[in-house]
Amino acid sequence: MIRAGEKIGPYTLISKLGRGTFGVVWLAEKRTSLAVTKVALKLPNDDGIDLEAVRREAAVWIEASGHPNVLSIIDADIYDEQVVIVSEFAPDGSLADWLKKHGGKAPTLESAVEMTAGILDGLMHLHARRIIHRDLKPANILLQGKNPRLADFGLARVLKTTGQSSNVSGTYAYMPPEAFDGKRSEQTDVWSAGVILYQMLTGRLPYPQTDDAALIGALLTREPEPPPDNLPPALREVLKYSLQKNPAERYPSVVVMREALRDVLHPSVPVPTAPPAAPELDSPTRKFPARTVEPVDAPPLTAPNLVWKTSEAERQESEPQFAPPQKTVAHVSVSEGSSPPFKSGVMKKRRGKVWLGVAAFLVTIGLAIAVSLGVFSSKTDSVSNPLGDTRATSSNDSRRQSVTNGIGMEFVYVPAGSFMMGSENGEAYEKPVHQVTIREGFYMGKYEVTQAQWQQVMGNNPSNFKGDNLPVETVSWDDAQEFIRKLNAQNDGYRYRLPSEAEWEYACRAGTTGDYAGEVDAMGWYAKNSGKKTHPVGQKQANSFGLYDLHGNVLEWCEDWYHDSYNGAPTDGSAWISGGDQQSRVLRGGSWLFDSPFLRSAVRESFDPGDSRYYVHGVRVVAVSRSS
Repeated sequence: MIRAGEKIGPYTLISKLGRGTFGVVWLAEKRTSLAVTKVALKLPNDDGIDLEAVRREAAVWIEASGHPNVLSIIDADIYDEQVVIVSEFAPDGSLADWLKKHGGKAPTLESAVEMTAGILDGLMHLHARRIIHRDLKPANILLQGKNPRLADFGLARVLKTTGQSSNVSGTYAYMPPEAFDGKRSEQTDVWSAGVILYQMLTGRLPYPQTDDAALIGALLTREPEPPPDNLPPALREVLKYSLQKNPAERYPSVVVMREALRDVLHPSVPVPTAPPAAPELDSPTRKFPARTVEPVDAPPLTAPNLVWKTSEAERQESEPQFAPPQKTVAHVSVSEGSSPPFKSGVMKKRRGKVWLGVAAFLVTIGLAIAVSLGVFSSKTDSVSNPLGDTRATSSNDSRRQSVTNGIGMEFVYVPAGSFMMGSENGEAYEKPVHQVTIREGFYMGKYEVTQAQWQQVMGNNPSNFKGDNLPVETVSWDDAQEFIRKLNAQNDGYRYRLPSEAEWEYACRAGTTGDYAGEVDAMGWYAKNSGKKTHPVGQKQANSFGLYDLHGNVLEWCEDWYHDSYNGAPTDGSAWISGGDQQSRVLRGGSWLFDSPFLRSAVRESFDPGDSRYYVHGVRVVAVSRSS
């Protein structure tokens, strides 16, 4: 029998903290000549040591460590023939203790939502490493102040395939129905997080049965107890879509659930009591201006997909690729023409809200509501120059419009010009709308970086969805910078970098001033049409600069640090690398996973640059002549 005061290796046991999946957890301390450190020391159960289980838990925990919402492992070893796993000590107890202290529920709605947001942030970190927790519950969430930290990885697994089978294990009250068939996926943790949020908000469980047999029967055959009517509708929707018994109707990932919860925490788009008047439509097939480009002393190119590029034959006959371009002048003008017809989407009312589309994992709050109410339009406005002229000119606009480097990456020339950045109807972080002038043109990746290109440069392919011509994903900002560093080492006459956030939005808008650069279904892969996966680059319609997939497919990293508004933002198109939170970098463009509101030209996302590797995170590269 192990007792307080005993020493195991360098650790002295102080008191029992509780019991984990495979053993007892002790508060212990490690004394050195410089400090005394308190730790949590986990000892296997007395009924036999499963070394393989211990090794597996330690390996998963090591992989999971390094995030503020995950308790970090310190040591895993055998001391005096005793197997131990040592982690950080969380001094403020568990979430279960916190709930008990407050009468079984969170003291305020805001504290429940903020606690859940931290839990989801930790889960996003795990899932980015293909780890599912499988036993998420209040007793396994430790607190450091008000910050939740995920712990006890005894049942956690590295997920090699979606929906893989395993033994039935975990705590029944927090397990989804499919888990009883041995099926586990990232949606297992989505369900568990939903149960915890429900418990914090209501003081009870969605399935309150206390007998195991009755509980399992209810989970398999009944719907969860509805939450109280006095909860905010947005929170009721989060609970609804996290606790769908059918995984196909549940949030597909914690990323989507976190996005929904973020808009509960920081709503900035008011829902009017009555929808504003819709813009008047001439007909169901309303026409929008098509852009044309007229280079000086050259025939006009009228097809939208040919704007700002030359033909392949012209490219091959021109000077060697990536040679310094010559300088002349080009003009952008506007002419009337047909554009894909406007489609308003299928809308239906539910509980007083208007929903856009029928996808089961629709994010139904915040921006999604705003779109369906008409706050954001799903159309492309005509091209305009904010300076009042109908032409934007640049001394460099006749550079070759398309170039290809040695590994097959194609770049399209984006001419200099001015535009209005942000959205008056958008979130607070999209404001204030301000004029930005891009004084020098640049080459931008025609497509998102593909997996074949990434493999050729990096020698690996981290993507979740595999395919040479699919966009590379599951890459962090730091990974993208390493890719760029290796590209630049080729010394092919161009300097590669990530686009600034301003350059990205300018390139995405391509002269438009609306929410999208075209009809969203025609231009992007998103929740409604993606089939829950990425697609080969370049299959959708290009914008007027000849760039593909800026709306949807994968999010794209930008150079900038994230700032929560544009107050003080550069107006010259440069990256904003001073100030801000200095903790997260900007991503743009939406993804295959998101609904159309999150594909708007002005929408901004942000994630940790080092640890954020999600299967919605990709990259697009800018090339600038080294001679410029």
